[in-house]
Amino acid sequence: MKLKKIIPSALCLGALTWTSLCAATNWYFAVGTTSAVDVSTYMTADYGLCADKSDRFLVFDSGDYTVDNIQLRDVARTGVTSAIYVDTGLLKVVGSIAAGGNVDSDGVFAVRGGTVTAASMALGGGTGSNADYTLSSGTVTIAGGMTIGAGATSSNYILISGGAMTVTGSTNIGGGASSSTVMDLSGTGSYLFANRINAGTNSYSSTTINLTGNSKMQALNNTATIGLGASNYAHATMNVGGSAIVSTSAEMYLGQADFSHATLSMTGGSVTVANNLRVGRSNTTSGTISMTDGYINTTNLIVGSGATSSGVITMSGGSISAGTLNLAGNNRANGTVTIAGGSISATTVHLGGGAFGTAKLTVATNGQFIGTTVNVGPGTSSNGQLTVSGGTANVTAMNVGTGHLSTGTVSVIAGSLVASGTVQIGNAANGTDPVVGSSSGRLEVLGGDFSAAALNIGSGNTGSGTLFISGGNASVTNAGGTARTNMGQGTNANASIIMTGGNLWLNQVVMSNNSSSTPVLSLSGTSKATISSYLNVGGSVGGKGTVLLAEGARL
Repeated sequence: MKLKKIIPSALCLGALTWTSLCAATNWYFAVGTTSAVDVSTYMTADYGLCADKSDRFLVFDSGDYTVDNIQLRDVARTGVTSAIYVDTGLLKVVGSIAAGGNVDSDGVFAVRGGTVTAASMALGGGTGSNADYTLSSGTVTIAGGMTIGAGATSSNYILISGGAMTVTGSTNIGGGASSSTVMDLSGTGSYLFANRINAGTNSYSSTTINLTGNSKMQALNNTATIGLGASNYAHATMNVGGSAIVSTSAEMYLGQADFSHATLSMTGGSVTVANNLRVGRSNTTSGTISMTDGYINTTNLIVGSGATSSGVITMSGGSISAGTLNLAGNNRANGTVTIAGGSISATTVHLGGGAFGTAKLTVATNGQFIGTTVNVGPGTSSNGQLTVSGGTANVTAMNVGTGHLSTGTVSVIAGSLVASGTVQIGNAANGTDPVVGSSSGRLEVLGGDFSAAALNIGSGNTGSGTLFISGGNASVTNAGGTARTNMGQGTNANASIIMTGGNLWLNQVVMSNNSSSTPVLSLSGTSKATISSYLNVGGSVGGKGTVLLAEGARL
């Protein structure tokens, strides 16, 4: 009985007769030697495959083979490994491919060429099992789902260094409690997915996904997502370097489930998320992005996306581009971004977008921040902070303290902050929260340089705005001498310019446009303020204002 195209639906390498092999329903591999058994050589007699009772390695070479299921799962035999190697030809598995399916079992499935298709794949399904899967050349297509590390305390390793693997269903990694899985994509290896990738799908599991070289993990449709930390208390890490590509057409989550933690670390390559990249997606989760190089592109980047969640981005290189950047985007969330090198650019920026959220964005050393519209403290009772301690920050319009009962603070310590449009401080009525109420905004120049095309201080009803200068340089000017600084425009607003040092250049200053606001211009210490056009104290009829000039200060 010579088999070259079709293998019986179930085979066993062990002490069984050929008759019993044909009656079995799955493949089981028994203890034996480490030598490989080449199907093209040994499948030439009725019982040739079982002639050696210690065989445990099977190699598929040329030809087409069809089987019902493959199970590499030695039963509780420490140190025993069952393995299949595919070199050329076509291996069609009607059902599933399973490696490490039993307690303390080991299984290896290696594709070194040819084509493999299967309905599903499961690696490390048994408690304490170990499963290895490698793809160095050829193609593997899974019509259904792929499950990795479903067994408690299982240890699993996936290496895709060449070829392409396509999974139509969901990929679930780390489904066993305290399981450990490492997935390495390197060289030109590709992992293509049409549904979702869930990494860390059980409590206390650990998953690491590494992408290097020219490898890629890429979505095949507009609904596929990537979730790291997909179950409570799970840990998941993705490391991207070289010229590797990660691309999803829907969303990506870092810290997907409650109390989970996930990290995206980039030393190169690119990550593209067509919709939302959520850092700390669920309640009480934590998510982290660490970048020294590489590129992230997304429509919406939410740092601290879930209620009481925590999101952190730390950059010393690389670049991030987003349509919207939202820090602390949910109730009582925390979002922190530090740009010590590299750059972040976004069209709309919310620092404290969620109610009671706390957001901190720091531009330091050689960092660069670019924002078209920047709202500092837009959420109800939020606390937003923008600190420039080095590098450059370039914005078009900036609103500081814009949400109902919010607090917004902008500090320039070193480097430069340039606003090509209007900066509004204490602007409660013009934030993302439509409720008009008292907000507090403060812009402080302690060193470095600040400039704006126009400045409104205390522009929201009952809002409070302060420009504080103790060092460095601040200017609201233009070539025509028409740049306007308005103080106390809002009803019952408080507006102050307080200088204890540094330099301030202004063109036109109007202090109060109504009778209920109380603007103050105070200079002391070594401060120097220059108003090139005019100073209007009182503004409109009934308006008022106070100018305080201490000895040593100059106006």
